[in-house]
Amino acid sequence: MLFNYIPALTLIIHWEKMNKIEWLMRFRRCRSVETLETVYEHLMYSDDTEEQYEITRAYDHRKAELATGKLYDRVPAHVWKFVE
Repeated sequence: MLFNYIPALTLIIHWEKMNKIEWLMRFRRCRSVETLETVYEHLMYSDDTEEQYEITRAYDHRKAELATGKLYDRVPAHVWKFVE
């Protein structure tokens, strides 16, 4: 069986809640705004409002990156005017 070869720690880490940075890394796989919006809409069906907040923060961050074509650790204030 596959589960016999997977360490238990890996399974525990997988099910923990993700923070903004982890969601941002996942959203960086999306190369277009359309793909990003599709993934975001799918994730918003979660019942956990705390996790929805982290997802939304990462989503906005990634939209700013896609609008400018650059990657940011922290999005500068002047960049937000380019985000729809």
